[in-house]
Amino acid sequence: MRIHRPFTRATVLAGAALGLSALVASPAPALASSAAHASGAALAQDALSAKRLTNPATAIVDRDGDGKSDLTTYRPSTRTWHTRTNIGNQAKALPAVVIGQKDHVPVPGDYDGDKKTDVGMWNPNDGTWTYITSSDGRTKSIDWGTTGDQVAPGDYDGDGRTDFAVFRPSDGTWYIIASKTNSQLTKRWGTKGDQVAPGDYDGDGRTDHALFRPSDGVWYVLNSSTGKNTNRQWGTKGDQVAPGDYDGDGRTDLALWRPSDGVWYVINSSTNTAQNRYWGTKGDQVVQGDYDGDGRTDHTLFRPSNNTWLVFYSSTETYSQNPPVWGTTGDVPIH
Repeated sequence: MRIHRPFTRATVLAGAALGLSALVASPAPALASSAAHASGAALAQDALSAKRLTNPATAIVDRDGDGKSDLTTYRPSTRTWHTRTNIGNQAKALPAVVIGQKDHVPVPGDYDGDKKTDVGMWNPNDGTWTYITSSDGRTKSIDWGTTGDQVAPGDYDGDGRTDFAVFRPSDGTWYIIASKTNSQLTKRWGTKGDQVAPGDYDGDGRTDHALFRPSDGVWYVLNSSTGKNTNRQWGTKGDQVAPGDYDGDGRTDLALWRPSDGVWYVINSSTNTAQNRYWGTKGDQVVQGDYDGDGRTDHTLFRPSNNTWLVFYSSTETYSQNPPVWGTTGDVPIH
């Protein structure tokens, strides 16, 4: 027996050519012309970027710390992470990082609290986490979990650092190492067949235990602020869960994408209303994140057939006519 003990509805646009549908774009916001305003905006953006990476509601894969999601894949054939920093003209490729093995699971997170995403992998064969802290470039490891667990990293104690966490379907228990105290937390929440969907659903700055149950389409959320649960039917078997902060209110929204009809189904927590958007086609994979840096989750898909990243930007309500290509056959998209 292994001991788990810590150490150390839309008008169809040109996107139809991509197999997509989209809403008509709204006018782009006016750009600031004042130097003083620009300086203030830059400071505000820096603060927003730091908050966004550490806020469980808007946690993103942001390896360069600019507050925007980066295009990132893991290539099992070479055991390497490949990252392109965001999507604009200033995008650049970061050096490839060798880590893990072919069958390991990517576990991105800010484990050192420096506001940048760290590269990490989990070994499903022995439960070992291996990660490289961006603040000092050191490779570290910890034994946490066992075969059959689902990884669920998040900031469960609200200290701005990602905690090591797994959900064990065999006993319905979450096992967490709180980075603030280096102590073990356990919580019975869930059952066999559930899918982990951690996020900050109550907006208190801490990751909540959350699950989606494909058998009945119900989300089961345990709010960390009150200890009370919120259950809601939203989805069906075959949907891909895609929780995120789509309305920018600081709380994770229930969201999923349905491959059978290419529709995203989101419940905005700010208004408790549903938002449906056609975006994608069968075979795509959800990679939701904040790719434009506006503090809201963008509807985003990775298309393995041509390795394109299809982003519907929340800031402009439009999409790129020339979606970026990042990855190769066999790559695993990370978000």
